Amino acid sequence: MADGDAVSNQGDVQHVTAIPRRYVLVILSLFALFICSVHRVNLSIAIVAMTTNHSAPTNGTKIYHPDIDWGSEEQGVALASFFYGACMTQMLGGILAPIIGGGRLVGTAIFIGSVLNIMMPYFAKMGFVPFIVVRILSGISQGVVFPAIHELWSHWAPPLENTKMLSITYSGSYLGTVGSMGLCGIIATHLGWSWIFYISGFLGLLWCVFWFLIVREDPSLDRFISQQELKYLTSNIQKCHKTKFSDAPWGSIFTSGPVWASIVSCLTESYTYYLLMTQLPIYLHDVTDFNLEDVGFLAAMPYLAMTITAQFSSVVVDYLRSKYHVTTTKVRKITTCGAYLTQAIVLVLIGYIDSLVASLTCIVITLAVSGCSCFTINFFDLAPQYASLIIGVSTTLNHIAGLIGPTVTGFIVHEGTAAEWHIVFYIAAGLASFGCIFYAIFGSGEIQPWAIQNTGSTVKVENTIAEDPALYTINEAYEVEVESREYIGTGTHKD
Repeated sequence: MADGDAVSNQGDVQHVTAIPRRYVLVILSLFALFICSVHRVNLSIAIVAMTTNHSAPTNGTKIYHPDIDWGSEEQGVALASFFYGACMTQMLGGILAPIIGGGRLVGTAIFIGSVLNIMMPYFAKMGFVPFIVVRILSGISQGVVFPAIHELWSHWAPPLENTKMLSITYSGSYLGTVGSMGLCGIIATHLGWSWIFYISGFLGLLWCVFWFLIVREDPSLDRFISQQELKYLTSNIQKCHKTKFSDAPWGSIFTSGPVWASIVSCLTESYTYYLLMTQLPIYLHDVTDFNLEDVGFLAAMPYLAMTITAQFSSVVVDYLRSKYHVTTTKVRKITTCGAYLTQAIVLVLIGYIDSLVASLTCIVITLAVSGCSCFTINFFDLAPQYASLIIGVSTTLNHIAGLIGPTVTGFIVHEGTAAEWHIVFYIAAGLASFGCIFYAIFGSGEIQPWAIQNTGSTVKVENTIAEDPALYTINEAYEVEVESREYIGTGTHKD
């Protein structure tokens, strides 16, 4: 039976499932992060249009002035304000997600963020402070999304498919950045910058309709899932008890070298990612004479490259692990350290390059190699049942990095000269180098002893795989058995 022929017999009704339900969830989760990215990025393009002089007829004469008169420091604060809000609720998301359900939390957060986006043009015209307040509230609403979506995937992602499935999900962020930067310039030019926020908000509301109608917290609650897929998922995914914040082994977590290796790698990666996400349109506007549409498309190119490499690398990683039994630790170190080392080199090279094409090529490479790193998925390797809580800690620090980057840049770049921008890139290169070294020393891909739950049973999956190997992407029962034992904690680990 192929994927397209999977049939569900639940109750007295038969439902034909076009694709496995876990991949329906992958698609919807991809668009969830797509919407979140659009809400996060749209100001990067809008602020160029908002603060650029344009002609307006006044008493028969043309007066050139911006719609919003913000200086470089105010623009830096405005771009960082989203991250002030987002860093407040990362831990809250990790705490609430296991209690109320990751799916419900994701949907509610994006609904609130969508409404706030529709309101932003009104508050921008009211003044700097009202706009900052609404932008912070938008960040607060979105802060819970990332840990919540990881909680949801802890119920839906089988061990040997998690890299691929989560990488597809994460690519929504990159695609959102590509779409936002590529299209927002066109929207601002032809409809006005206010429509950037209106369209972003309405897209989010439309997505919410599909999310709440389709997504369920656990495979067992999905009445359209096939019996075979349900059996496969329940056989291969560890069923952990609901983890309370107070029950987590925080002492072990905060003294774990591998956990801190992942946190540090996330932090250094996020600094570069958010720096370029918020500042690249301004950088291109400063150093080129391109119009806003061209700036948007050029700024989108690095994130398009990142989307492609993320999908390619996820397939390669899962293939190396399942077919050639390359240890998870080796794979994580090769991809993560290799990405950061490459980033550091090309960011330094920007300071010695005068050509715009060469500089943009370096920026494309910087983000393209980011798609190869596995820093976030690594939390599932180390402690699957505590992943949402640890990610709450990590993403709090990530968003602090997100607010630091634009703020620091706003104080460094006053004249918009290439020399000022080179300083910004040197700082990012130094952080990437540090992340590479730290992860090389302390990184790991093995479940940690303090994260092992003794369930008193061993998962048997041979029969499940034998029933229909075409339905699932795993062909060797041995591999699933070993991986399942790793997650359940029966004491067998691959070297």
